[in-house]
Amino acid sequence: MEANVTAGEGAISWGMFGLGAFKHSRECLKIKNQYVLLFFCKFTHKNITMQVDSLFEPINIPISQQRLRMSGRSVPEIYDRLRQKWVAATPEEWVRQNFTAWLISAKGFPASLMANEVGIRLNNTLRRCDTIVYTPALKPLVIVEYKAPSVVISQKTFDQIARYNIALGAAVLIVSNGKNNYCCRFDGSSYVFLRDVPAYEDLMRQENV
Repeated sequence: MEANVTAGEGAISWGMFGLGAFKHSRECLKIKNQYVLLFFCKFTHKNITMQVDSLFEPINIPISQQRLRMSGRSVPEIYDRLRQKWVAATPEEWVRQNFTAWLISAKGFPASLMANEVGIRLNNTLRRCDTIVYTPALKPLVIVEYKAPSVVISQKTFDQIARYNIALGAAVLIVSNGKNNYCCRFDGSSYVFLRDVPAYEDLMRQENV
């Protein structure tokens, strides 16, 4: 049995790389119209109770409705809407699923033009981008890199996504660990940090698409 986990709307905190502290807000998980921090699933004919707050650290992304379950191997799983499959519910995956849901609901990013775990070839090595958003012509428009909330976003993180962009040529790069969220725009020679993620329609106009 799976559980649907939702939460009330909340603000997302943004900042420029290397600057100051960010707001830290805890979302109250809502399950079956009751605010609790538990969800239930069945495994080998037993009811297993998992503490959601022990699985996932609080994040600064509005928590959207998510499908969670316990796999046959007793591993928590979350449903990836873009890949249309169940995946391990790691802290990084929790960030990814809520962030992509926020892009779709708040910024108008079309789910049909988004993909997770996209393989690219870089220096004869296969790499995987966490999320890529495309134009209707299937040109990469946005690249998103996720980290677990416990992982500090550093210059190394930005170097990683910048290397991916050598192969993809996206206009916007986003990095998030769920607590700290960064967005920058590539102007052809350098990256300029933004205060927020532009709406998909605004990006399309800026790119003259």
